[in-house]
Amino acid sequence: MNIGPSNARWVYQNSMVGDPVSISGTPRHVAEGNGWTAWDLSWGRLIKGSAVPVTVTLPSTYVPSF
Repeated sequence: MNIGPSNARWVYQNSMVGDPVSISGTPRHVAEGNGWTAWDLSWGRLIKGSAVPVTVTLPSTYVPSF
């Protein structure tokens, strides 16, 4: 994030692992393996090689609602 120290402190103190995060204002895509990128992978890439059988097929236009 590009925020000042007091705002960064607030984010750090009020955020939890699993909180949804939206990144905007940049054309750059997060590189795989750089941080919290499991959330940035496509469904097909996320389940590739999974030990758990995936029995659900989601449409390519599926967008989860939180």
